[in-house]
Order: sequence, then structure tokens, then C-alpha cells
Amino acid sequence: MSATLLALILGASVFMAGQVWAGKYVTDPSTGKVVSAPEYGGTLSFAKAGEPPNPDYMVSAHGAGAFTSGVLGRLTMADWATPRDKHDFVLHNVPTYTIGNLAESWSQPDPLTYIVKVRQGVHWHDKAPMNGRELTADDIEYNYHRILGLGSGFTERSERASSWKGMQFESITATDKWTVVFKLKELNLRALAVILDDASTSIYPPEVIKEHGDATDWRNLVGTGPFMLTDYVEGSSVTWIKNPDYWGYDEKYPENRLPYIDKLRALIMPEAATRLAALRTGRVDYMGLMGQTQMTSLDQVRSLQRTNPELVWWPIYNRSDNAFGMNVQLPPFDDIRVRKAMQMAINLEEINNAYYGGGADVIPQGTLTSMVTEVVTHFEDWPEDVKKVFDYDPEGAEALLDEAGYPRGADGIRFKTELLHAEAFDVNYLELVASYWNKIGVDVEIDLVLCQLIILGYREVSFVRASSMVNCHWTPRWFSFVAAAQASVSSRKSSMSSVRRPLRHCRVMQLNSFSAMFNQLPCLGV
Repeated sequence: MSATLLALILGASVFMAGQVWAGKYVTDPSTGKVVSAPEYGGTLSFAKAGEPPNPDYMVSAHGAGAFTSGVLGRLTMADWATPRDKHDFVLHNVPTYTIGNLAESWSQPDPLTYIVKVRQGVHWHDKAPMNGRELTADDIEYNYHRILGLGSGFTERSERASSWKGMQFESITATDKWTVVFKLKELNLRALAVILDDASTSIYPPEVIKEHGDATDWRNLVGTGPFMLTDYVEGSSVTWIKNPDYWGYDEKYPENRLPYIDKLRALIMPEAATRLAALRTGRVDYMGLMGQTQMTSLDQVRSLQRTNPELVWWPIYNRSDNAFGMNVQLPPFDDIRVRKAMQMAINLEEINNAYYGGGADVIPQGTLTSMVTEVVTHFEDWPEDVKKVFDYDPEGAEALLDEAGYPRGADGIRFKTELLHAEAFDVNYLELVASYWNKIGVDVEIDLVLCQLIILGYREVSFVRASSMVNCHWTPRWFSFVAAAQASVSSRKSSMSSVRRPLRHCRVMQLNSFSAMFNQLPCLGV
């Protein structure tokens, strides 16, 4: 399932939880809450920031999802019925291959072999040249051959197969009508995840590729998903309609055939002001990751809360956009006491309140964040001496710097350091953090550079200059808001949802902001 579809689903869950109208009520099995029952029908319109490229991932890579989400299927998908006490779905990243989609099941009989059983009864859309025929293992084999150059007329690995780097396959073979066998040449721990749910693995119609050479023309796109792409007006809109023959049922309410809504429309709006006006007036029902129309200003959110109090807000977390990578090979950051002191000098709660309006998650996380639900060690389970490093303790920070051999000089400065920062990101955050470091005697000079130079700076400059850091833009989480009003919707992954009353009366907005957390690994020297 694509990230854009997931964003819409998360937004749709707000509708369902936020409004209850007269009619049938059901218990949501994922939460135990009584909600209005899902209804069929309706149109959902969302704002899209840019012009989509074309529907063929092998040509346009990730931009293809602007056309294919909901049209094409992958082998697996997320389970929308997952109990929320197991995974609360407030994280942008979710377990995406927990249940089968085009795959009924999969197994690994030995370290180098994966066997996928294809779901029977799945049909291509009733559109030429597929004409509603049944999906088979040959279709799956063809698509993976196209990605990896392993047969079916394909001899070269696609340039878009970057996720498959380092994986060498002996063969990918449809051994019967419903079975595909993947054989590796050597063990690769990432193989199963990539096979089941990589962005490159949406299943395209073989007959279209054979006839036209690719699937770049939207008019030729045929899939197995809950929606059919029916119209694209350049610079204006993209339209999908309900696939009446879709095989899927709602995981939460298994008696309900999917999809719920009749039509989905993306309105192309490059200008942020136009999108905001459309949201305020109800011309669009949704703004967020689906369409890349998320907002980056808390001030705009507060303004909308004042002018449109009917909006209901829902937080969604993902990564932060601020982390500080230190050169741990040279002084002063080769000393873990210095790194700990830099962390202890920062008041995370104060930053949350002053910079993020109290909306951030300040709980520290490691490289494996709470998004990795099965294997992550949560902050409350960390050793006490490690947790203490994330308490605001400027006096303790100064003591550590004294102990490490960096006393204050006559000017009050212990040492100076340079911080490389990509100019495309907000420098106010860095200036705020630098003010905390200044209080403990660390003089930080912020050097604004082009985004492209950050990579060079991290790889070379920060390991040459003895006291430099890089704002790396890869910490675990940021926070988002989804807002909705006056709607009752039930949903699931790629099936979208329906509403009981006209969708022009519901509006959704997603805000991208960033958490006040810091990557603790450079501070702890792990």
C-alpha cells in the first residue's frame, strides 16, 4: 500500500471517530468504540500539489503512485483491523505487509527460497486488453521479471530497482497457476520485505506492457484494485471510479464488500493559497500526504482552527527533520561526556511548548523507533543512567564538560563548533537549540549550505574539522495533524471510504511539523 493512500485512510478514520449521525451503529473491533456504520456512495475530493508524471513506476518511479494508488495491487498490505492497542496508526509508517492482498499466503522453506501463493478469484478491471480475466501467477512472474531482468523478454535489471540492490536472484518462477517461487543466490535479510511490499512491486497488466512497451499512458492503465482510473485533465484533475467487481471485503466489517465510495478526485492546485481557500470553502475534502499538500506552519493551522472551528484534529507522527550528527572521531565530540553534555543542555519540553505549540512528541527514541513495533526497546525500558541523559540538566552538563577538560575561558566559552544546516529547512529551530548550548559555554556557528552539500559536508567536512556538527534531517519522528468535519466514514487501506452526507461538508487537512526529539545515538556514542 502506498504512503499516500495510507494518509487518506488515517484521515478517514478521523471522520468515523469524530462524528456520529442517526442510523445504524457498530462497534469498531480495532478500538472497541461504538461508531456510525459505514455507508456506501459519495465522492471524495482532495488537493494535489503537483502534476503527476505518468503511471509507470519503471519510468517515473515514486511519482507513478499519483495515478496507480488504488488501481494496482501488491502482494500484501496493512491490516486496517489491527487492534489500536497493538498499533495505534498515529505513526505514518505502519506494518504494511501483515496480511495478503494479491498473495493469499507466503512461506520460506529454506533460507534462499520464498514461495508465494497467489489469491484466487482476483480479476483485472473489465477494460481492454485485460477484459476482466483472472489474475494468475504468470502475471506476478512477469512483473518481477520486468523489475529484475530475469525473463519474460527482460534481460536487464530496471534502473528503478534501487530497493533490490545487493539482492541476487537465481530465478523467479510461476511453478503453477497460483504459485510463484523466488530463489535467491545468497541470503539477504531484506528480501522478503522487498518482495512483498516494495514500491516497485505494484502488479501492472502484462498485456498492456507487451502491446505498448510500457504503461506511461494513463488511458491504458488497468489494474486489480478497488478503483479504476477514468480521467486525467492536465493541470486540472485526476479521477477514479469504483471497481464494481473488486474482490476485497472490509477487514473490520467482513460482510462489507469494498470499496465504499463511488468516486475519488484529485484537484491539482500548485499554489498553497489556492489549496487553503479550497479547504476553507469545502471545494476539497482533504489535504495531506495524499496529494503532497501537507502544511508546514502551525500559524496556518491555528488560523484555520479560528476560521473553521468545525475541523476536527488528529495527530499522526513520523520522523523529525532535525538531528545533530557529531564528528565522534575527533575532539571534542570523541568524548562521550561532551556528547552527553550537549544533550543534557537542551530543554525538550520548553522547545516543544515554544516552537511546536505543545504538539510534539518529546520521548527519546533510538534508530529503531516505536514505528518498529515488534523489536523496539521503548524509552521507559532503557537503563536509568541512559534515560537521565535526556533530562534537562544544564548544571550536570557543565560538570561533565569540566570533567572532560573543557572549562570556561575568560570569555565564558569552553569551545567553538560549526553546525552545517541545509538552507531549505527552518533555521529558527537551530538557533533555539544553539542558545541552550551557548548557556553552557559552547559557541555554535550555524553555516547555511545547499541541501546537496549536506551530504558532502557529512561525509567529508565534519570529519576533517575537529569541532563540527551536521543537522542531518533524519531523526525518528515529526508530528502531523489530520482535521475533519461533519462526516461519517469507514475505511481501509486501498479501498477508500464513503460518507453518509455530501462530502463537500467535510474537510481534512494534514499539517507537517516536527517533533522536539533528538537523535540520541551521537550523544551516547553508540
